[in-house]
Amino acid sequence: MARPRKWLWALLVLPALIGVAIWVWRLQSAHALELYYIDTTIEHFNAGYFYHTALSWMDDGEVQLLPIGLAHPWEPGNSTGLPPRAGLAAAYLNGHIYVTGGYGSSGVPCSDARNEVFFTTVHSATHELADWQPTTPLPTSVYPEGVRFHEAAAITVTQGGGGEAAFLYVFGGEEEDGASSSIYADVLFAPIHPDGTLGSWQATTPLPEPLFGMESAVWNRRIYIIGGLRQNGQSSSAVYFAQPNPDGTIPSWTRTSADLPFTIGNKPHYYEPAVAIEHGRIYVIGGASGVLGTTFSPYIFFGAPDPATGDIVSWTPVYPEILPQNLFAGEGAAYQSGLLLTIAGAWNNLTTPTGDVLAALVDHETGQTGEWLYTIGMTQPRYWHSVVQDEYGWLYAIGGATGYSGACLSQIAVASPYSGGGQLVASAPSLAATGETTPTIYAPDGIFTSAIKNVTQYGGTAAQLVKLAWNTTIPDPQAMTITLSYRYNRDGVWSPWSDPVPSRGPGTLTTTLPISITCEYFQYRAYFSTTVLTQTPYLNAVRVTVLAPPDLVADDLTVTGCPSCPDVIPLNQPVTIAFTVHNRSTSLKAGNNFFAMLFITTTAGYQPIPPDCPDGCDCNHPDTCPFIWGLQATDFEDTDPPMVLTTTHTFTQAGTYYLVAYVDYNDAGPWPFFDVPELVETNNSRTFVAHVGYRRVFLPLIVKGHRPP
Repeated sequence: MARPRKWLWALLVLPALIGVAIWVWRLQSAHALELYYIDTTIEHFNAGYFYHTALSWMDDGEVQLLPIGLAHPWEPGNSTGLPPRAGLAAAYLNGHIYVTGGYGSSGVPCSDARNEVFFTTVHSATHELADWQPTTPLPTSVYPEGVRFHEAAAITVTQGGGGEAAFLYVFGGEEEDGASSSIYADVLFAPIHPDGTLGSWQATTPLPEPLFGMESAVWNRRIYIIGGLRQNGQSSSAVYFAQPNPDGTIPSWTRTSADLPFTIGNKPHYYEPAVAIEHGRIYVIGGASGVLGTTFSPYIFFGAPDPATGDIVSWTPVYPEILPQNLFAGEGAAYQSGLLLTIAGAWNNLTTPTGDVLAALVDHETGQTGEWLYTIGMTQPRYWHSVVQDEYGWLYAIGGATGYSGACLSQIAVASPYSGGGQLVASAPSLAATGETTPTIYAPDGIFTSAIKNVTQYGGTAAQLVKLAWNTTIPDPQAMTITLSYRYNRDGVWSPWSDPVPSRGPGTLTTTLPISITCEYFQYRAYFSTTVLTQTPYLNAVRVTVLAPPDLVADDLTVTGCPSCPDVIPLNQPVTIAFTVHNRSTSLKAGNNFFAMLFITTTAGYQPIPPDCPDGCDCNHPDTCPFIWGLQATDFEDTDPPMVLTTTHTFTQAGTYYLVAYVDYNDAGPWPFFDVPELVETNNSRTFVAHVGYRRVFLPLIVKGHRPP
């Protein structure tokens, strides 16, 4: 359904990044100044935590239930400069995609392994690709005939002194002829420069055995090599991992404590599996047993690397939700909000690929998946391709082959689960495939948890929160809901989550919840649900209202009482000095009264640093200070009008004087000591330059009898 545009908080507030207060005047009788902490854009919400929820890109950013699959149809990506490639290896890091090796012929069948390396830049706002550029090729000393069916990974490592460096790695693979002697165990790496180009390739510790057709994964700054084909033509069940040194070298490879399980025929099936990482678990999906007497697998296993050691001590089967068919040479992808994907590959054969894309929800508590559903497929079937994913969740399917005797592809397809559209059909017979008219299927429920908001005010003072408001679009309140709860942190202790509060509906409406909290940190959580799986509610924006700290302002400093004032002040004649004090914030609490001072000095740029007094003034006896107004016992409410403060003074010596009006709070302690943080700490003083006893005259410069132009 078409949704109304998000309600216009922009008319009330200035845009702000998440966690940054925006200040505005509230035009009410109380005139209290309020700060708003707002989540309303993609950048704001993206700092939070998603579980079976996702970002929507239909407006400037909303949260919705997670589509089980792709909501953004596959679109062609820019492949200018990239030759046809199959059996390639690709990696993404810091806004750049790299393609290494692979078949490179433009004819049929696809053949001729290559050493070239290409890269492109991803536009972070549009997700479009720049033209592809060549960079440092793989060395012919290692791959004299090129390389195919290898793996690549890009990773950032921490260096000495806390700096970071990025490296691209290439692992294993095979030469063109496919003989067992041409299967590689080599590992190469190259530094990634800030502009995306590569430095020189260097060799490092090789794999424990020659492999090709394996998969790689990067987790917690460790590289995992999963499965693959051995020199005997049979699948490996081993998983190896390593953590690069600060200089990019790999010290050693370690085999995980647990190998991948044997499956059909009591054999491993991990030649060209699909691999993805979700919520700290590595998922290994499908695969084949080898090149002779090949069987294929529909099974899925996951293992959780130990964060401290990197080891995997067990592999758990996903059951009963296995794939609907046996998958070979597919590519995997995952979203930390709880979604797994398999992208293209071949169903139960080595020769004929598909464009099918499948999706399943993941239970974060158990690691098990829901039913695998067919989502938007690729118009060009392919396998022996690569898929990379950027930090915004967009997918880039690169190259591949149209079949065992087919052509190499240079095509790039781009998709995402985040947008307003998307088609999805279930693998179960209850939802039949109906092509482009099939609606998106959403998760039945999900949670969005905001980033923790630091609402601490200037000087570390806890904030007073007075209101929580959120805007939602709920098409049918009988079928779907969004409820909101919150918690807060005061003095290092978190409160329990509050009871969830339902949102208003139907349509696009704002729900406002008065609160009274004093805290340093704040966090909210939204709970989504729908019983109509083709519709989702939307959380459009959330606003936390905080009372601003007090703010005293000195303004309108001037001198009157003589004909030439304020331009020239006469000697030995009393004049009136006046300035205005504004209270532009909340009422002062009992005891938080204020004082005002006038400093008269010949020092240019004089800045009073409280507690400070004029020359000859005893701060402990304010009655000796002629330029201190007696306001220490005066309350200043936010409803009070500005105060105009005046005094008289007689100048007895000519010169240039600097009149500095200063106002600040007296926080119930012995005057003049005070520690009330203000909203703006730079508007407490105002300076007026007074010329006493003479007028400065500026004569025009005359050169050779002529006024200069």
